[in-house]
Amino acid sequence: TALPEGDEGTMIFELRQYRMLPGQEQAWVTFMEEEIIPFQVSMGMEILGSWVGTDDPGQYVWLRRFESEEEMTR
Repeated sequence: TALPEGDEGTMIFELRQYRMLPGQEQAWVTFMEEEIIPFQVSMGMEILGSWVGTDDPGQYVWLRRFESEEEMTR
């Protein structure tokens, strides 16, 4: 499919990483999955995935995608 003139089809991907407090890992994951991610999705955010680090179980990672810088700012 041809893109409109001036539209290179650029998308912005944002990889966010958090360090969870020892002993609070499950509470953090629950908070993200039940509160933060659903809220952001309800506001139009596209969340591509979230997970706990495989080599580091104290690391929480999530990935978001934006169509443009303007959308990211919004």
